[in-house]
Amino acid sequence: MQAFFLVLVVGISLGQSYAKHNPMPKISAIELLHLEDIPHELSHAVSHLGAFVLDDLGGEVYHAALEDLAKSAPSCFEQHLGGDVKAALLDDGVRRLTSATASVLDKKHPDCVDVEIVEKVLDLAEKVVHKVIAAMNGGEDFTFYDAGGKLTKLSEAPHLDHIHIYQKPEYDEESELGLFTVPYHRDNGILLLITPTPEHPLLVRDVHGYEFEASNGDVAVLFGRAMEEWLLQGKEVHT
Repeated sequence: MQAFFLVLVVGISLGQSYAKHNPMPKISAIELLHLEDIPHELSHAVSHLGAFVLDDLGGEVYHAALEDLAKSAPSCFEQHLGGDVKAALLDDGVRRLTSATASVLDKKHPDCVDVEIVEKVLDLAEKVVHKVIAAMNGGEDFTFYDAGGKLTKLSEAPHLDHIHIYQKPEYDEESELGLFTVPYHRDNGILLLITPTPEHPLLVRDVHGYEFEASNGDVAVLFGRAMEEWLLQGKEVHT
């Protein structure tokens, strides 16, 4: 028998909550929208963990939308394999189904999944995160030259939107690999916005090796390798 897990973007590690972990730091999204200076709790979360949860986003309506998506996506994606949905077998035997869209493409997720509420919440989360990144850059948005030589603001850069379904095979209960859907790793991108399922939380390790958990429909922000080694090079950022 296979189990199905849903995550909106692949994270650092998706595990089963057998042990009790520290909750990931939560910071008010509303307060961050009006951010002028970096609050201490945010600075500490970025430099020691490279991740935090945006509090007061979504609420019960968002959680209900996630539950509906988790129920409808597995069968929906199977119906669209080879078209809008791609399958990949990961190294540890996990089968991943992915529906992917990009802001520069006129493409949507399959009609048999309703992502409207989820996308609205994550769009708001993205605005908050860009506000945070600008504040870490002295109040200025980062700019870069795109492939066509056009000067582009980071907040206006193209982005990807993925829905992943993980089909996990049976493992030996004593095997550590069986505790994780996706093993610990560092993402090479700039940042991730992730919503894990309650049963299979997102686990992140800090600079001291302690584990922190996001679950239950949390909107988690994780900084990737490109944030530490490119955009915020020389600043205290952990990924």
